[in-house]
Amino acid sequence: INAEYMGDYQWELTPDMDEEKVRDSGFTPGRVLFLLPFRNIALKYVDAMLRILNLPDEAVLNKDKFYTDFSELSPDPNFHNRPDDYQKQFEGSVDDEFCVGMTLRRRTVKLFANYYQADILFASPLRLMNEITNRKNKGHDFLSSVEVVVVDQAHTILMQNFSYLDHMMTKVALPPAYVHRSADYSRIHRWHLDKCGVFFRQLIVVSDYQDPFLSSFMHRHSHNLSGRVTVHNIIREGCLTRVFSDTRHIFTRVPCSSYTQLSDVRFDYFKQHLFPQLQKRVGQNRTVIFVPSYFDYVRVRNYLEEEDKDNYREMCEYTGNKDLDRGIGCFSRGSCKYMVMTERFYFFKRRSAPKAPAT
Repeated sequence: INAEYMGDYQWELTPDMDEEKVRDSGFTPGRVLFLLPFRNIALKYVDAMLRILNLPDEAVLNKDKFYTDFSELSPDPNFHNRPDDYQKQFEGSVDDEFCVGMTLRRRTVKLFANYYQADILFASPLRLMNEITNRKNKGHDFLSSVEVVVVDQAHTILMQNFSYLDHMMTKVALPPAYVHRSADYSRIHRWHLDKCGVFFRQLIVVSDYQDPFLSSFMHRHSHNLSGRVTVHNIIREGCLTRVFSDTRHIFTRVPCSSYTQLSDVRFDYFKQHLFPQLQKRVGQNRTVIFVPSYFDYVRVRNYLEEEDKDNYREMCEYTGNKDLDRGIGCFSRGSCKYMVMTERFYFFKRRSAPKAPAT
């Protein structure tokens, strides 16, 4: 928008002018990057921005195409039978491969703008990772001038492939690999020319809860000269005393000297202590083994394959529907003792399973 105003005037830099006031751009127009897990979240962001701009429908280019592509085409008939938190998270399109550019002008807004003409980008880490490796896009150059990165619902991105987000952030605000003729070098900020864009980039990460991966992510990629700020939603009074359940909870502390050894120590404890106790229990023929990490799940599954092959079934994000139905049926009838379930399976599919005496 500022470029349109500046284009109406003929000006040149004089000794009495403040040079930094004249420098108001970067190598490319893109300034804001929203990293979101699903299309339904991107739809809410764009819809909120259009309501704020309050432009007529004819002033928003490609609006119908955007709402068509980012709306759910074939809703799940059993969706409303799922828990409330699941409906809130997965209402609408949950496609995790999208990248949309938005160009802002004085009287118009264009959606699906070219990456090198867009002022704001809405993307998923998966799609953006594919775009910066595409030679047609000249690598990461369209992200070279990003000044604000917003990672919303980071706890949901943790359930996806977090390495895409981690690797992609290393490409944001880097100097471009190619010379772009559309860039006016007399108006580019000094910090971009000095290859210091990462020190002026603002990174905002929003999550429902704290996680070591997110803390480590902030330490690796938040290099702003102004420092870092962490905002917590402080809960003054807990709610566990108001939860009434007949389920007996047993928490076991597993000693571990290093976080890097946590997976090995936890698996050894499962083999040496927990699983032998499950085998000795009489009258309890159904147990759900819930494993947060897929890598730990593979180790537990392979161990059960060797120790008790015929007495377990698996439920993970890669298990087909037929195998799921067959496994749930066997577990319900008591034909198998153990059901191994991953956290991602519970998060994404939330498939109803029969109740088990122990988890």
